[in-house]
Amino acid sequence: MSTPNLIIGTFFIVLSIIIFTFPNTIAGYNTLSNEEKKKIKVKQLAKFVFKVLFSVGIIIIIGNYIFTWLKVPYLNYILHPILYILMLIILFSNKNKYIQQD
Repeated sequence: MSTPNLIIGTFFIVLSIIIFTFPNTIAGYNTLSNEEKKKIKVKQLAKFVFKVLFSVGIIIIIGNYIFTWLKVPYLNYILHPILYILMLIILFSNKNKYIQQD
């Protein structure tokens, strides 16, 4: 069992809960003007970010246990970059969904 992987997975889970509870912690949201903030569906965006980050954290933790059980812990080095790239693709491809168009 790899402790760094458990710490990273737990970090993503805690970060997802913080963002869901305090949506102002979403990067760049607190710097927007009030008019721009009104255009953003912040609760839905926070829920979406929560789901993505929480899923990544759970996958990292479960993947760690599975790869350790299979005696191939080096596969974590492949899993992490793939997860981070997928997370960024999912976040960036869905970001316009939560902005109200005029």
